[in-house]
Amino acid sequence: MASSMYQRGPVKVQANLTPLIDVVFLLITFFLLVAQIQRTRLERMELPRLPTAETSATAPDDAIVVNIRPLGPDGEARGYRFGSQAFEESPAGLRELVDALKSDASVRGEPRVLVRASRTEAYERVHPVLSTIAQAGLTSVHLVTIDEAAP
Repeated sequence: MASSMYQRGPVKVQANLTPLIDVVFLLITFFLLVAQIQRTRLERMELPRLPTAETSATAPDDAIVVNIRPLGPDGEARGYRFGSQAFEESPAGLRELVDALKSDASVRGEPRVLVRASRTEAYERVHPVLSTIAQAGLTSVHLVTIDEAAP
């Protein structure tokens, strides 16, 4: 009886890239989500410029950011944005904003409130937001501007 002998050739070493690819896709997903969260916090607008900066250069992470959304191309009011929530520019929308600010402030303690408005925004659209913030019981309010010397 002849026994068959199996010969093994040289061992081929191969790297399994599947876990590496999984980690890369998770990192990409993480950075996309973080970018989306940051985008919802800050509305895109041209901020007012001042000759000197009176406050800190960057917003703290624990600050509440309220955006006064610029008027649309047809002149219609676009309302206000707080985080990912949008509020109408109406008395009902302002009441909803007060409730949202109160609930967020109850979690954060006594946060700073940053109000962002376009440099061409009329004060008649900024004043209701400032009154709403006062109704919510928040006292540390700052208007966001850009240093005139900034690019």
